[in-house]
Amino acid sequence: MQTLKALLGTTAFCLVTTLVSAQKEGKGDQILGEWKAKEKVLTIQIYKQGAVYNAKIISFTDHHNPMPSDQRQDDKNPDPALRKRKMIGMNVLSDLTYSDGDGKWTKGKIYDAGSGKTYSVNAELSSNGELSVRAYKGITLLGKTLTFHR
Repeated sequence: MQTLKALLGTTAFCLVTTLVSAQKEGKGDQILGEWKAKEKVLTIQIYKQGAVYNAKIISFTDHHNPMPSDQRQDDKNPDPALRKRKMIGMNVLSDLTYSDGDGKWTKGKIYDAGSGKTYSVNAELSSNGELSVRAYKGITLLGKTLTFHR
């Protein structure tokens, strides 16, 4: 009888822990899917890999470059070995982690293919469903915000 009570107690604890964990994951997963930038003609796909959120370029339009976007390469990358990779499908956002305490995604990195530079990044959803992605070097106050919608 003692063993059965212990087993039931352990099972209940595991179940509660799993439910709490799933609930946290559910909130963080709100950013999964395709997002279109308001300021530029850019679409990204946010996906989850383990406990972190990443994003890749789905499509973009650059009116200043006559080359079709599906042929454009990451030619400004500081790593010469990566300069031939295609921009479509390229990961541009990595390692965002969801913080249940403030409902934000933090501690990520964002790559700007236009300059070849990588910045720190945080993200948050507004009450109207827009995704604000804040890229910065050093402190967030000196950064730039991109706004995305579904």
